[in-house]
Amino acid sequence: MLKNINHLLKKLPFYLPEGRKNKVGTVKVNYTPGAGNNIFQYVFGRLLAEHHGMNLSAGTIDVLENPAARYPLSKNLETITIRVNDENNLHKFFDQSTPCNFIIKTYAEDFTIYKPHLNKIRSWFDEVPTTNTEDLVFHLRLGDRLVLASTYHPSMLVTPQEFCEAIETFSFKKLHIVTDMPLWRKITPDEVNKMRFHCKVPQKKRIDPDTSADYFNALYNTLSTFNPIVRTGYSVKEDFDFFRSFSKILFQHGTLVWWAAALSKAKQVGVFGPWRPVKNRNKNLGQTDFPGWFQWGNNRK
Repeated sequence: MLKNINHLLKKLPFYLPEGRKNKVGTVKVNYTPGAGNNIFQYVFGRLLAEHHGMNLSAGTIDVLENPAARYPLSKNLETITIRVNDENNLHKFFDQSTPCNFIIKTYAEDFTIYKPHLNKIRSWFDEVPTTNTEDLVFHLRLGDRLVLASTYHPSMLVTPQEFCEAIETFSFKKLHIVTDMPLWRKITPDEVNKMRFHCKVPQKKRIDPDTSADYFNALYNTLSTFNPIVRTGYSVKEDFDFFRSFSKILFQHGTLVWWAAALSKAKQVGVFGPWRPVKNRNKNLGQTDFPGWFQWGNNRK
């Protein structure tokens, strides 16, 4: 019984004596689509709340299974909204000296915020033991990015050969590929048009389906030479825990796998240095320098 209670307590967002609940500010987390995004938003909000001794108002995240906590904003305090254009200086909100409320409307993608607190953050999640030390798990994030025109810009396009070279930097027995592609075989342009992913891509931002199909088919041919074990169709939570069970992790971009690697006890993690091109967003996740992490793909045109 005591063990179950302690398990629940470590997941609760934040504690304050009951008499203080209505006398301090609140950090309110507004989630955006995407489980990885939600982890960034929750963890940033919780760190901010604990640092300032504030309430944390945040909903449940499936991969964390944290109890929802709802607190109102203090009507007597200024409310500061943290937006996407604040991403380049998120540290300043930890230096806030005047009592206030915070509303988080940003992605909070700055690894330097989390680096000093990794052990604390890990304690908020269920522990997943490292059960695979010999194989490599590779997260192949395509999905909506397969059809996005920006994916094929020379500064960001990763060729099948580049993926192959990144994989070969590891010493491993078997290659496991975790992907959001619904099919693992050669595909046609018509099948590309019928695919639906968690983010809908407007027609004006899409590349022609022939290009998407040709790119995936080239990837399929190259990666098949490794005789990989392909994992597709699992839940986000199942994939999240699966990544965390490996000692060797490789990925291009993807906030869910970034957090899975950060929370794991992996000895070797390869992350795509350029990450991805998004205007007005902090792009330093590709430069994460946690122990055992290294960058690949930095030699872009």
